[in-house]
Parts: sequence; structure tokens; C-alpha cells
Amino acid sequence: MTAVGATVWAAATIIAVWILGGAAEGWINFLAAVGPAILLVVLGSTGVRAVVRLRHRRAATRGSS
Repeated sequence: MTAVGATVWAAATIIAVWILGGAAEGWINFLAAVGPAILLVVLGSTGVRAVVRLRHRRAATRGSS
């Protein structure tokens, strides 16, 4: 009975890893396709925010002097 239980456990583990691997592959493919676009949006918005803050600081220093 122990050998049968071990065989069932091993088969269940292999099936679970195979199913989870397929799901992970789908997420990896999705992120490989969409990830660079998300990165560009984040970097672009960070750059725009930095420029706006710099302009506000320069305007504030010009106005106070």
C-alpha cells in the first residue's frame, strides 16, 4: 500500500507542477509582451513629473529674488 500511495503522490505532484508551469508560462508570455510598454509609461511619467517639479522650483526661485 505504501508503494501505491507514493506513486499516486508522485503522479499528483507531477501533474500539479505541469499545470502550474503552463499557467506560469502564460503569465511570462503576457509580461514579455506588455512589460516593456508598462516600463515606458512608468519611465515617461516619472520623467514628466521630474521636469514639471524642476520648472516649478525654478519659477519659485525666480519669483522670490
